[in-house]
Amino acid sequence: MAYVSFRGTFLEEDPMPTLEKLRNLRILNLEDNAFFGNKMFCSAQGFPKLDSLIIEGLYNLEEWMVDEGAMLALRHLEISNCRKLEMLPEGFRFIATFQELKITAMPKMFQDKLVQGGEDFHKVQHIPSIIFKETF
Repeated sequence: MAYVSFRGTFLEEDPMPTLEKLRNLRILNLEDNAFFGNKMFCSAQGFPKLDSLIIEGLYNLEEWMVDEGAMLALRHLEISNCRKLEMLPEGFRFIATFQELKITAMPKMFQDKLVQGGEDFHKVQHIPSIIFKETF
């Protein structure tokens, strides 16, 4: 199983365009200022076998874009403590394999967009398990 974890690396350049080319990558963790920029982008056909993604403590991340066709095998996503992130990527609504989305230590405004009736609910309504913890 291919696994990559970055923690406290303060990368200034978006790591996604490089990491998404790792064809056998199944688990990716970006934690505690692994990426210090404010925009991430995942392109179509990127991360073909990625099963699990954790994004935690990317304090400057404001915008995350995921093209349709990216991460088509993703089953588990956890977003934690990315307080400037304004919304989930539109591309998530195309990922049919999604099983669990976990949102922890995020602003209530972020959570409110994802619940039924919220402006981003259409992106996550197909996910069987959505867990919210420690919102503020």
